[in-house]
Amino acid sequence: MPHCGGQVLAARDCDYKLRNGFGVGKPSPVRAKTPGISGSLHWSRQGGTRTCAYLAGVRIIGITGTNGAGKGTIVAYLLERHGFAHQSVRAYLYEHLDRMGLPRDRDHLVAQANALRAERGPAALAEILYERAQASGRDTIIESIRTPGEIDALTAKGRFLLLAVDAPVQLRWQRIRDRASDTDLVDFERFCANEEREMHTEDPNKQNLRACMERAHALLDNSGSFDDLYRQVDAVLADWPEGGA
Repeated sequence: MPHCGGQVLAARDCDYKLRNGFGVGKPSPVRAKTPGISGSLHWSRQGGTRTCAYLAGVRIIGITGTNGAGKGTIVAYLLERHGFAHQSVRAYLYEHLDRMGLPRDRDHLVAQANALRAERGPAALAEILYERAQASGRDTIIESIRTPGEIDALTAKGRFLLLAVDAPVQLRWQRIRDRASDTDLVDFERFCANEEREMHTEDPNKQNLRACMERAHALLDNSGSFDDLYRQVDAVLADWPEGGA
């Protein structure tokens, strides 16, 4: 059985770790609760001896930032250059809107996201995509993080890095007009109004981009070239303790 660092522990050692906060609940499997550690304790028998192993969780990079700033550009680079998988909040919400027969515009996206958080908690969307990432066993980007509750939940799981990206508003508006997705067909005034609505709230279930960007491990400036942005991403990953794992 694969396990973290090739370490297989005797059952009594796992029992000790369970009693001292390394895991809780029944011994098959157990989600680790130690701060800064993510993974599971898995039990098996080898030669009649009951053993267990700690499996580290996947690395997660969360992406937050303003509309049109370049979140998708960062995702594409991390997929191609660094081998990450991708879980998209927008794609998950599209699944819901399609089942309900609702249009894929920004108002319906925001309303559906807020409704899911109100029903299941502020971290609901991040938790769902994190579980999908864990099930895949691949290091994963979660795009995009929009509430402090999502940051809290992913931070608690360990191996988490949050990147924020921004650019001047006129440049971002021109970018969304050029990409012309279902949520981007708005004039400049509507674009600014949508952004202001999503930047701050006292409701933990609604989008709070300003708070998320302030809590990011790094704020990337995407007002220049692709290469400028890629260099910033690479520099952050080089300094991340998990970056070379």
